[in-house]
Formats: sequence, structure tokens, C-alpha cells
Amino acid sequence: MRDNREKLARLLQGREGWRPEEQDGERFWCFGVDGAARLVVTPEMDGFLLYRADRDESWVIPRIELVEWLDANEAEHAGLTAVQVEFREALERVRASRKSSQAHT
Repeated sequence: MRDNREKLARLLQGREGWRPEEQDGERFWCFGVDGAARLVVTPEMDGFLLYRADRDESWVIPRIELVEWLDANEAEHAGLTAVQVEFREALERVRASRKSSQAHT
């Protein structure tokens, strides 16, 4: 398992948008902007567990296939999620409302 953790780090640490994380002692890599985890890869005994958030599905994928899959699919997961966009727009409306209120005071 440790060997797969190291292989995963070598595969992903140079790829833009990927970051290592750890929760409850488990190490994994996440892909997404501003803390989003649109794709998550966790080392497993038989390869890597790939989680795809937009479909809420995961599967174990061998190392060689992981790189090919990422090359073909990673771009569609770049950028903000729909929730992040919605949150950003709501925040901008609140800020605009505050500026408008302050201008009338």
C-alpha cells in the first residue's frame, strides 16, 4: 500500500489542480478549485480508487490506466463546481447590496 501511495504522489504532484490531503489518517489526492474535490484518488492494494463527484461513483483503476483516464477526462472537471458558482454569485450580490446601502448613507 505504501508503494502505491508513493506512486500516486509521483503521478499527481506535478499535475496542475491536484493537491494531497489527509483525513482520519488516510492520504488521498483531490482535484478541484478552491477546495473542491471533483476528483479524488486514493491508493489501494490493487491500484487506485478513483472517485468522481459529479456522478457520485468510484472504481479501482490500475496505475497505467489512471494516467490515461486523467489525460482524457481531467479537463472537464477543471474550474468551479456549480455550487461554488452559486455561492460566489450570492456573495457578490450581498457585497453589491452592502455597497449600495453604504452609498445611500
